[in-house]
This record gives sequence, C-alpha cells and structure tokens, in this order.
Amino acid sequence: MATSSLKIIIARSGTFGVMGRKRTAFVVGPRTSPLRVTYAPEVDCREWSLPPWMSSALLDVPGGELSGRVFDLADLPLSPFAKSLMENDAGSLQIARAALADQSATRRRSDSMIANAVWDLLQEDPHRSIRAVGERLGVSTRRLQQAAGRELGLSPKEIGRLVRHDRAVKMVLGRDLSLAKIAHDAGYADQSHMTREFVEFGAITPARLRKASHHGAKAVP
Repeated sequence: MATSSLKIIIARSGTFGVMGRKRTAFVVGPRTSPLRVTYAPEVDCREWSLPPWMSSALLDVPGGELSGRVFDLADLPLSPFAKSLMENDAGSLQIARAALADQSATRRRSDSMIANAVWDLLQEDPHRSIRAVGERLGVSTRRLQQAAGRELGLSPKEIGRLVRHDRAVKMVLGRDLSLAKIAHDAGYADQSHMTREFVEFGAITPARLRKASHHGAKAVP
C-alpha cells in the first residue's frame, strides 16, 4: 500500500520475490504503487518505516530520487547506516541518530532540514496550507516546494494527502469505528472521498482492507 514513509525491508533468512526479482534487502520509496511480494517459506525479515526526509542523512540519497521506486539496498551508496542494517547490527539506530545530529549541526537551513520541518508540521495537521507552513518556517512557498520535492520526492500537498491516508489506514485496522466516522476524524470531506484516496494509494477500499485484516495479514494485497 502506498504510504508517505520510506520503507527498508531486510530478510535475515530466505528471500522475497519483488517485481519479478529475488531480493534480500530492499528500499521502497514513498508513494510507490502497491507491490506484489511473494515470500519464501523460511523468510524472516525486519522492516523499518522512516520519514523520507531521513533518506539523505541515512542513505546518502535524496528522498526525491527514491519516490515511487524500489531499489536493492546494495545498489544504494553504502552509508554507515545502510551497512549496519545489512549486517543486522543492533547499533544501527545509534548511527542514525549520530548522522542526523551531525546534519542538524552543519545544515540547519538545508533542504533536508526544511523537509523535516514540513513533514512534522503536516503530521500535526495535514490540512495546513502550504502558505501557512512557509510562514511558520520563515521561507517562501517556492523554497518550501523545492526542498520538499528534492528531499521527499513529494509536494507538500502530496505529503498532506499521504499523511491523512496513513492516519486513516491505522484507524481502519485498529479502531472499531464506522468508516464514516473514520473519514471525518481523519479529515476527509466524506466517506466517498476517503474511499477514492484508498483506491488510488492502495488499490483497496477501506471496507475490503478491514475485512481482509480480520482474516489475517496474508489476505491483504
């Protein structure tokens, strides 16, 4: 299901079949179309779901280059963080924090830092206007759009849509509320609006997703 996140998936054992290729460690960019993934019987994997603004600091690749695409982790620059993940090193999160701290100290107004702030503000309220976000950060709308596009591969408007979709998916799967109530609480105009967004981003309706989740994760495409 397409989301606003950057996903890193690594098999400790076994392999995945993704887009006709066997893979053991791969990265899925934000807003990637739904994938059909097959699993070897013995597969054991870990998955990290990260904000796409972290891509530059952790993978040495701007999120804009990853958006809507799938890469083998080995095909990306072998940053300390990526190397740590591939070696299943428990210290990978410490490396991530160090990379982000270093970037924060040296590039406070960089594209990555602006994209980070855009992400956080839209997580708080996906209905914030681009102008309001720019005013909050003290940068022009054009500068904000350039930074988000380069670092996230998404426009601020797309970030808002995907954040709202992520929120609604969690509510569909985790809360016993009517779909109309979820649509309202997640910020959609109505239930039909939410359904259209689900089909576009995940190729599945909210009702079907909820029904499939009741039969186990394997039933969800």
